[in-house]
Amino acid sequence: MGLEWSWITVGKIIMNNKYIQKQIKKGLFLNAYHQISDDFSFNLDNIVSCFPKLNSKDIYLFLMVAISKNETVEKYISICDDLLYIDPYINGSLSLISWHMRTALKSFPNSTTLKHWIIDTFWENPDSPFIISEIKQYAMDILNENPNDEYAQSVIKEST
Repeated sequence: MGLEWSWITVGKIIMNNKYIQKQIKKGLFLNAYHQISDDFSFNLDNIVSCFPKLNSKDIYLFLMVAISKNETVEKYISICDDLLYIDPYINGSLSLISWHMRTALKSFPNSTTLKHWIIDTFWENPDSPFIISEIKQYAMDILNENPNDEYAQSVIKEST
């Protein structure tokens, strides 16, 4: 039985995604992280596309290592998307999402992308780990950056 190789091009770099996926499955997250090219997009769709055999736990742990090496807004959103949308569901994921988003906002306090994600995901969600006043404040912050943001305007309008 021969090795199966699958090469993908990411930008100018060619990666062996099957090898990286196997490293992640074995729990060798740091090794896998170092195999990924610098211009790899850590959005969840890309991760799932490049490494289709990973489950929620694999992705979560891999992204924790990736965040520890280089914090980015994209990685924080991906880890929260993983907790929300990828099977198997992790009990207590809303508390984890809250912690990750609050941590991300400490590192990137002016990120309207993070604030939009929180609003899009949790506005009018009865299970939201964010209280209405927090979401309203995020909408106000977005409007301070972009007064024409219609979604943020609608949140403010609906909450008054």
